[in-house]
Amino acid sequence: MLSSIENPKKEITTNDNKPEPTPPVFALLSESERIGFLKYINPGKLLAILAFGAILLTAGVICFQNRYGIYCLVGISGCMSLMFPTIYGIALQGLGDDAKFGAAGLIMAILGGSVLPPLQASVIDMKEVFSLPAVNVSFILPLICFAVVAAYGLRMYRYRVSGKS
Repeated sequence: MLSSIENPKKEITTNDNKPEPTPPVFALLSESERIGFLKYINPGKLLAILAFGAILLTAGVICFQNRYGIYCLVGISGCMSLMFPTIYGIALQGLGDDAKFGAAGLIMAILGGSVLPPLQASVIDMKEVFSLPAVNVSFILPLICFAVVAAYGLRMYRYRVSGKS
C-alpha cells in the first residue's frame, strides 16, 4: 500500500492481488459541489434525485453480501449529507416570521431517528430473513424512508414547476 503512495501510477491492490474497484464518482464529489447543483436544479428535483440514488444504493446494501454492499452503504451517506439541508430549505421557504416555529418543528422531527434504529435492530436480531442475512434485510426500513423523501421531493418539484410557490 505504501508503495502506491510513493508511486501514484501504481494500481492499488488487495491482499489477493486483485485491483480495487474505482470508488463511485458521486462519493468523490464534495458536499459544496453538490450544493452548487442547487444553482441549476430545482431543490425538489435534487432531493428526489438524491433519494432515488439512496434507494438504489440501499437496494445494493440489501442484495450484495460483499464489499460492494459496503460501498453502497458509504454511498448512502453521500446522498444523505445533502438531503436534510435541502428538506430544511424547502420546508422553511416562504414561512416569513413563522420560520422559527417551522425550524423547531423540523428539529423535533429528527425524533424519528430514535424510533427507526430499535426497529432495525429488532429485524437484525432475527439472524436470517428469507434466507438472507437479517442485517441486509433490515435496510428495508431506510429504503422505505428514502421512498417517502423521494415522494416529498417530487411533490415539491411539481409544486414549484406549476408556479404555486
